[in-house]
Amino acid sequence: MLRTMSAPTKRNDRAGEEDRWHRPARRGEQVNWPAANMPGPVWCTDPKHGKSGALVCTVRHGQGKRWLARWVDHDGQERRTAFDRRADAKRHIDGITTALITGTYADPHLRCDLRDRG
Repeated sequence: MLRTMSAPTKRNDRAGEEDRWHRPARRGEQVNWPAANMPGPVWCTDPKHGKSGALVCTVRHGQGKRWLARWVDHDGQERRTAFDRRADAKRHIDGITTALITGTYADPHLRCDLRDRG
């Protein structure tokens, strides 16, 4: 039996910013208030993060950078960078999307050192 290897599947082209500290409540999920001291997910009550009782805290709540900018490059690889502010993540995604569309995108993970060329 002859077996052929197929190329890895390419991810869909997409980009966006993601809140790493919060998520919406799932359908039918029991979410507790922090004062109840019950196990399980809790509502975010920080007024700086939005309307109280609208967002569920994740395990990363309050730790590290809050906003994650994610995009898929021309090679189908998902890339990401974290930011403190949503506006900064959105600005970064807008720049990456423009570069991908115009063909000026340069992968930040690839390095080309011109001194290595003899």
